[in-house]
Amino acid sequence: PRDFESGHVPGAINVPVFTTQVERRRLLANLPKGARVIVYCQSENCQFDETLGAALYAEGIENVALFPGGIRQWEAKGRPMKQTSEPEAVKPDAAKPDTAKPADAASPQETPPESTTP
Repeated sequence: PRDFESGHVPGAINVPVFTTQVERRRLLANLPKGARVIVYCQSENCQFDETLGAALYAEGIENVALFPGGIRQWEAKGRPMKQTSEPEAVKPDAAKPDTAKPADAASPQETPPESTTP
């Protein structure tokens, strides 16, 4: 969840690889029948996308595809990212005023044409 909150493909639904079938059904309950589900992981070296994609397919979601480059490749290509919760600004410490840092700027948001699942 923390990785998902820090940045994900807009429109993505966070379905951790080790969720139960019951939990996956709950998370994907609003997915339209026949929708294409693109499963991605953190990087091309992560194999969790294959594990989750196979589980979803076995559970009846037939239109499953993998994005093997993961979120790192997505971001490296300059594609839009979304943060679930914006980090709070670090407040200046009275004893150390030079430690204050601004909050990260919000990432651009764009709705993809298909649902994605990290």
